[in-house]
Amino acid sequence: MLKMSVMDERIAGAPGWKRLSPAWLFFSLANLVKEWLIPIILFVINNSDGWWIKAIKILCVPFFFIQLIGIFLQWKNYKYRVTEKEIRIIKGSFVKEEKIIPVKRIQSVEKETSFIHRWFSLTSLKIHLATGEEEVFSLEAIKEKEADEILNRIRGAGKGTADPAAEAGGKGMQGVPGAKTIFAMAPKDIFIASFTSFSFLAFGPFLVSLYLNIDEYFHLSDLLGDLPVRVWESLARSVPLLLLGGAALIVVSLLFGIIVTFLRYGNYRVESDGKRIVIKKGLFNVSELAVPVEKIRAIKWKKYFLRSFLGITEVKLVAMAGNGEDSETKSAVLFPFLQENRAKELVREMFGIRLSEPMEKLPARALAVKLLRPNYLWIIAAVVNFYQWPEYWYASVILLVYILVHRILSFFRCRYRLEENHIQQQGGVWTAELIYLPEHHMDEMVLKTSWLQRRFGLATVEIHIRANPSETLLIEDLPWEKGAEIFRWFMEKRKRPAA
Repeated sequence: MLKMSVMDERIAGAPGWKRLSPAWLFFSLANLVKEWLIPIILFVINNSDGWWIKAIKILCVPFFFIQLIGIFLQWKNYKYRVTEKEIRIIKGSFVKEEKIIPVKRIQSVEKETSFIHRWFSLTSLKIHLATGEEEVFSLEAIKEKEADEILNRIRGAGKGTADPAAEAGGKGMQGVPGAKTIFAMAPKDIFIASFTSFSFLAFGPFLVSLYLNIDEYFHLSDLLGDLPVRVWESLARSVPLLLLGGAALIVVSLLFGIIVTFLRYGNYRVESDGKRIVIKKGLFNVSELAVPVEKIRAIKWKKYFLRSFLGITEVKLVAMAGNGEDSETKSAVLFPFLQENRAKELVREMFGIRLSEPMEKLPARALAVKLLRPNYLWIIAAVVNFYQWPEYWYASVILLVYILVHRILSFFRCRYRLEENHIQQQGGVWTAELIYLPEHHMDEMVLKTSWLQRRFGLATVEIHIRANPSETLLIEDLPWEKGAEIFRWFMEKRKRPAA
């Protein structure tokens, strides 16, 4: 970030610089009113004559107007310019600053169009960086045409870039030439997802919250009186009516779950031109995320407990790292729910990779190590339980059983496989997770062994991936010989000269 200079002021007035739409003022003012709504209501209701209440009311007035002036100055000073090599943003209210974003550092670009944005034919762009102090830069409330021009310019500039690691000879995610639609969400997929995600269970809390909010302003409890009690008593006296009411509630809950899932994933599409993966979704609030193939570090398959019985998996992209706090894992989701075989087929079509099967299991002695490994949290909990609440001694037993079951399941879930140009690892307990990691995307590997592992001839391989969010691939309690083989493989790949 750089302070504005006189030269910058002259540049900002030059051709090529653009402003945000005046509608941005409307959105910002609406947010300001929303922030101040509750304090204003509280002060109006509060008729206290205390001096501190009067002082707060007096201080709030100039503070509100300062924020109001700040919003106008932010809009007035905000300018941006996009070239083939960089994006320059000048912003600030009372103090201006300039930010220069090299196109080659852009990890992905997300396009978000809310329902209100559509009224003004506007959209917003979120620019995710690969490195830097801040990870996300936003261009809010810009015209759809300008957003498309920026996206095309960024994508055009990115065609000449390459992943240095990939240039070193790796054969990971390379992409398939030719822009096309890879996947479009079908109604049956949304229907299945609405059941397996348990979104219908949100109907009850939603109904209670809606009633309480309406009751707060319109006093429904006074208007209805004892009507809810009488309705319930009538249903309780008649078994057929009670069953009918229960069935109606279940049907409405299921419809609610389907609608919620449909609003979230409607129009879900995945497109690829071989250079970038574009993920589009949403009905009212439309979002579009573009991820360069060269920035993808690894691919994850995730099977949640209930969905695993139906063979449904979630596929995520692990992208190049950033240090910001605004990164969201959900933005890396490629397929939120899809049949496992279909997901593997699409990933093979998009990236030219195939999972290797079968994968190797851990030796039986690894289970003994997992069960013998001390759990210090349980030891502390057991001591506190014994001295403070001895009558609840069974709580420690239940916790111990849970820990042992957890370790046994993790043993049976764990699989790994080493290939010429990648590693696969599967883990998890209640949720199975499989990761495919090309060798040229591994930044660091650690081979370590504890005192207990040495007694059983075991080791742990820890692989660090520069990703957003940061990722660590952990293969725990595998035979020492296998761990040493993986480590030698990694070192040989590191020594390979660049092509």
